[in-house]
Amino acid sequence: MAVNNRNYDWEDISIDLPYGPVIGVESIEYSDSKEKEMVYGRGSMPIGRGKGNYAAQGKITLLRKEYQKLLDYCKQTGVSFYRLRPFPITIRYADDGEAPVVDVIRGAEFNERSQSASQNDKTITKELDFIAEKIVEDGVEPA
Repeated sequence: MAVNNRNYDWEDISIDLPYGPVIGVESIEYSDSKEKEMVYGRGSMPIGRGKGNYAAQGKITLLRKEYQKLLDYCKQTGVSFYRLRPFPITIRYADDGEAPVVDVIRGAEFNERSQSASQNDKTITKELDFIAEKIVEDGVEPA
């Protein structure tokens, strides 16, 4: 989104997880979908549309030290990683002097995590996949 002839970039994004603001984040991806298909009867032309389920999911890549904050949060709350209660992930896009655009991923739960390290790596990251109840973009409900 262009604001004052400037597009949002990575520097304009802030992200919150259950333990607070995230500093050591390399990337975040999130998407949602709603099943829709044409319904056919006699002949070859559609006679209507059918709607199915809504789904939301994503992935966040944290630096290993930032991931440790999430593990510390698990320890403090006495909950294992995959038993964390569903939580919101808040992503803010803000340009200086402008009102922020806020996306909220509601009811997120981690369902996969992976890590790799190789010779000559400059940093080590942890990739966390998640499912979610819904993604609300700038106050607009998905379905």
